[in-house]
Amino acid sequence: MVDVVRQVLQRRHSEGATGLVFRTGNGTEYEGRNVYHALQRACEAAGIGKRRVHDLRHTTGTRLGELGLNAYQIAAILDHSQLSTTMIYIDLDENAKAKITQNFGKIPTTTCTQLTQ
Repeated sequence: MVDVVRQVLQRRHSEGATGLVFRTGNGTEYEGRNVYHALQRACEAAGIGKRRVHDLRHTTGTRLGELGLNAYQIAAILDHSQLSTTMIYIDLDENAKAKITQNFGKIPTTTCTQLTQ
């Protein structure tokens, strides 16, 4: 999914698109209620319960954490000035935590003595 989103955003950028994520067919801004109704239709089609547009921010925070981004990087993407706010948006399950920590053993361990020699 991330690759698909990246490709769409890159294409839109190359076409000179504005910063709007949700836009009408002619490139103008959707009204909030239209985004809400479109999200509800998509949720219904996917067989999941109703969601708020704001829920997408929580999903984004969690997915970015699962990809291994740290809280500071996620805060920058979500445009949070307080790290404590970002932590509300990151909800990693045990599998995601295990995936992230599996690389801990691969971190090089260089001591200060080695650096000064």
